[in-house]
Amino acid sequence: GGMDRVEDASVNPNLEIDINDQGTSDGQMLPLFEEWLEEFDRLKEEEGSPSKPFYAQFYNFNNHYPYLDDHSDFSRLHGDNYITSMKDTDRFLEDLFEFLSSTGRLENTIIVGSSDHGEDPFKKPLARTKVLTSHILHSVGYVYYPRHLMTHEGMEERLRRNTQMMTHTLDIFPTLLSIVHGGNVATDGEYHDHPMSDPNTAADEGCIAGIDLAAVDIPEDRVTIAMNLVSGVSRSLTLWAISTKDFTLYHRTGRTEVYPLQQGRDNDYVLEFGSCTKDVMKLCMTDLSEEKEEYFRRAITSLRSYGSSFVGESVKTSKIVRFFVNILGGESAMEQ
Repeated sequence: GGMDRVEDASVNPNLEIDINDQGTSDGQMLPLFEEWLEEFDRLKEEEGSPSKPFYAQFYNFNNHYPYLDDHSDFSRLHGDNYITSMKDTDRFLEDLFEFLSSTGRLENTIIVGSSDHGEDPFKKPLARTKVLTSHILHSVGYVYYPRHLMTHEGMEERLRRNTQMMTHTLDIFPTLLSIVHGGNVATDGEYHDHPMSDPNTAADEGCIAGIDLAAVDIPEDRVTIAMNLVSGVSRSLTLWAISTKDFTLYHRTGRTEVYPLQQGRDNDYVLEFGSCTKDVMKLCMTDLSEEKEEYFRRAITSLRSYGSSFVGESVKTSKIVRFFVNILGGESAMEQ
């Protein structure tokens, strides 16, 4: 809603673009975008509002299972198709940036990219529906934010620092909202138009709150909670995780084992991030040792010490947190 133009080959048969059973090549969106921007500029001139900003949203589906574009081949391995899809996405982004630069728009445009999840296609097709690995939990995101558009001193340094800290998918919305409102989500300290973007309100509702990455310094010891979508709708598969910047304590309950990823039907694991994930063939997974048990006891203690701007009281006592406390020896062990 709110868009003045939507281009979707699945619902608009009049689009003059090639389409196969899996969708289209993402690159075909760019000529449509260029055409729309020309029309947008013309309307701006007619309205006498030359500084009116534009908003555009792209959904890139080449880089989604089964990783096919108009030149892909079903006979290739999933990993091969995945690499091809990554090249297609890289090419789309390169062409997008080149177009914005050549038309003088790039330095006045903020570009945000995100992924709903990662994947592990070299080990198991559709791994994300069966397990949570380091590659699946740490999905890629990026922000292109020209310095002269930043409204507060120190914003650039804060954003760069925060990208090296533990971020959460939920941080994207308040960050975007802040950008739209000129660098501050709240007006006079109140979230009048967007009450659920107020982390304190979200906490009161029992929700895990995201933060504005341009306005808040993420603590070194930030802890986040994650669950797979199927965990909320299926009793046969539960995937829960509690994460720090470096490790995740992960629990899997399922009807079947996943042999390529060495995951059983009811298991707890420690997932490693950082340099380990540079090798897509590594599992980045170990058993829960005594040392890691103590590590995650400290992590949960940190989580419970946060103010409501990060985590509400109902989240601190949620089923997921209580479950991991029991894995780590119960409340008595937490108090030692």
